[in-house]
Amino acid sequence: MLYKNNTPFFLMLAFAVALFLTHPALAVVQIVVANNDGAGEGFNDPTPFTPAGGNPALTVGRARLIAFQYAAHIWGSHLNSRVTI
Repeated sequence: MLYKNNTPFFLMLAFAVALFLTHPALAVVQIVVANNDGAGEGFNDPTPFTPAGGNPALTVGRARLIAFQYAAHIWGSHLNSRVTI
């Protein structure tokens, strides 16, 4: 909405720019996927896997671990913390 007096518009614009400039440029947190599965289960499942969808794993367990690590990377890029999760 344009005003005859552009002061309200410029104040809102200045406020938006200030918020943008004070927001951290990169939100980063390190997320570590813990593998506490026993032999032959979960991330350690030795069932053969055919690489698909960019996942180069050769076993089902490794495919699961790669998928979890990928998800952790995505979450880590959106969160901001100095504490490892």
